[in-house]
Amino acid sequence: EQASYFHLSIDESMMLVRKICEMGHAQRKEKKIKVRQPLQKITIHNVKITIQDEYTKLIKDELNVKDVEVKIGKGELTVQLDTALTPVLESEGKARELARQIQILRKEKGCKIDQQVSLVLPSEFKDLPSELLEWVKRETLTKDITWGEKLLISTG
Repeated sequence: EQASYFHLSIDESMMLVRKICEMGHAQRKEKKIKVRQPLQKITIHNVKITIQDEYTKLIKDELNVKDVEVKIGKGELTVQLDTALTPVLESEGKARELARQIQILRKEKGCKIDQQVSLVLPSEFKDLPSELLEWVKRETLTKDITWGEKLLISTG
């Protein structure tokens, strides 16, 4: 079956992206999966057009998914999130949650936006891969990490 391809205006494309994202967010909410938890893929069914790369990037960013699969077809537009959590995806979600907690502590301590901090991390985060710990350090302007009982930040 040959699908017909045509381009939408920017407004129409953004409306489609918004609708897809609303449907994806509804599935996350229904399955109680926070947006901070990355997912592998969303499949969009019954799209009548090709979705240009800049719009798939928006969908990836908004829904925190690695891949967007588009299946052209007839019928009602539907989306399906792949909610299977691999150990890698779980670690990424754990790192994002940690970064969020650190940012809250930074704000509570009154840290300046460019101020570096030192972290004490609880041992529950020792299993995070080193590249994710490095990401957390970059995201939170952390210069060094030590291990302890509970999450603490210091500015000294």
